[in-house]
Amino acid sequence: AEIASPCPDTPVPLGVCLSEKRACKLCKPGADYLARLVRAGAPKAERQRIFEARFDPKAVQTIELGEAPAKGPADAPVTIVEWADFECPHCAMMREAIELLTERFPGQVRVVYKFYALPSHTHAKDGALAAVAAQKQGKFWELHEALFVNQSKLERQDILRYAKSLELDMEK
Repeated sequence: AEIASPCPDTPVPLGVCLSEKRACKLCKPGADYLARLVRAGAPKAERQRIFEARFDPKAVQTIELGEAPAKGPADAPVTIVEWADFECPHCAMMREAIELLTERFPGQVRVVYKFYALPSHTHAKDGALAAVAAQKQGKFWELHEALFVNQSKLERQDILRYAKSLELDMEK
């Protein structure tokens, strides 16, 4: 069976959507994604399942953003919700990748940060608490940057020094 296009209006096979150059904005990205699956060697039986997990509108989940720190336009076509830990080296690598995306696509990406202090990281909770305090003072992203840039130095006194350098109210 041919994979259906991700067009919400008129479900047709993906090939038909492409050959007829329909107005659906999802057919081309869907075809590109499917081609990557084929090149990566995804078994034919798995391609449909993987494709649907990515493009089926019923698979979309709503994430409650609440008061989480965010930057970028609220109406950006792409919102990245990142759960991260300031002491996690993988999170630091993702921070760099997310920065590149926001630079490459200005005005099109919104980034929302969710605190996820891993118990295995000794200084993660202190970093998260300091970042919450910075958020309340309108300087979350500045401290976010300082904590990730100085990831190898996250002792409590280091975190306090970063907060002071940003002129945060230390009593608050």
